[in-house]
Amino acid sequence: MYSNWCNRWRLASHTSSFHSPTLLAFGSRQRVTLLSSRYAQCLNRGLKSSKKDVKRTPVPRRRETAVSRTPPVKEPKGEYGPSIIVYNQGIFKIVLIGCIKVAALANFVYGCFYSAPRCLEQSEDRYEKAVAAMLLGIFPFLFLAKASSPWVAQIRLQLPLAARQNKRALDRFLTRIPADTTLDIVTLRISGLRRTNAVRLSDLRMTKPQRLSMGNMEIIPAARPKPQGIVQTALHLAHEPRNRFQVENETWLRQRSEHREAWTHVLKTITGNSTAALRTSG
Repeated sequence: MYSNWCNRWRLASHTSSFHSPTLLAFGSRQRVTLLSSRYAQCLNRGLKSSKKDVKRTPVPRRRETAVSRTPPVKEPKGEYGPSIIVYNQGIFKIVLIGCIKVAALANFVYGCFYSAPRCLEQSEDRYEKAVAAMLLGIFPFLFLAKASSPWVAQIRLQLPLAARQNKRALDRFLTRIPADTTLDIVTLRISGLRRTNAVRLSDLRMTKPQRLSMGNMEIIPAARPKPQGIVQTALHLAHEPRNRFQVENETWLRQRSEHREAWTHVLKTITGNSTAALRTSG
């Protein structure tokens, strides 16, 4: 018993000079996996332990992967796009009306901000000449803005995914157009730029031309925006709202569209809305 303790003490004192945790653990009947010196590693190979070495299977390191994102679902490509042109006045007519509007705007700016101040600098009849110069710039501008505002340059019909596949699916859709289908009605601003009005098909109806307002198609009053307050009303008017539209049903208009019979079906649906509105009011 005494000799065993002495042997352990000698072995511990011998290994303490090398600071080897492996030999210290061997002297105390324990197993340590970490080694601190090259000498202890060589010495440990020659020593045989009564216990069998347990091989530890290495744990695979978990790789950091990016968060998997679901790829966007690609819509199947059809024969038609998201919308088709059902009403088109032609590029020549659109450019002509736009140039006339720009000319009226330039005449208004010239008469009110250049010609009228020059007339006030004269000595004879300066006030009469200044007023005449302003009127010559204002009246053509207001008349053209009022008369050409309902003029429609182009109309696009929004198509659902099922109607874009082929011509047969489009014909089936046009025979029964849903009430919530959107029409993109393109008009021209007073500056000659385009303005797109997105209107639902159920919010349109055909009307008779009135004396002070032009256009044969209008948005029903219930679907029109109603601004409240002076500021909102001014901003609404500055945005150039469109409640009435002037459309035609000519053969050359249908030939310029992407589907010749599409505009006929759209007009038929709008006329049906007008008939239903008359029955409801009656």
